[in-house]
Amino acid sequence: MVIARKLTEREEAARLNLQRIFETEKSKSGLTQQDVNKGCGWTGSVFGQFMQGRLALSPRAIVKLSEFFKCWPSDIDPLISAEFKSPPTDQRDLMQELQRQSDEEIRRVVFQLSRQLSRKDVGVLLQILADRLLD
Repeated sequence: MVIARKLTEREEAARLNLQRIFETEKSKSGLTQQDVNKGCGWTGSVFGQFMQGRLALSPRAIVKLSEFFKCWPSDIDPLISAEFKSPPTDQRDLMQELQRQSDEEIRRVVFQLSRQLSRKDVGVLLQILADRLLD
């Protein structure tokens, strides 16, 4: 028999934030724990174990959940924000950020932004990247 350790204060706070986010979405759309498991690519009751505090949320799980719920990782764990760099929020910031980043970092930013932007804004982003390549 495996005895689970007690969550730290930080882990418990993250669990409660996740629970609040889930309950909000559940009341809006009827979302189920099974929906979250499927959307995050988990089998069984992984999400339920996070919700009940049987499993601590890892940084990887926090990122998956933030992508699923379309929120920032820091909405789940405010202390994790130093470990993650938020993408820029406007064109000027984006241009400055792109000039400082490696190709791999640019791919990561584009991937994150493309999941959050409208098609029109993705088009603008691609134009900015094309201009960068031509410089």
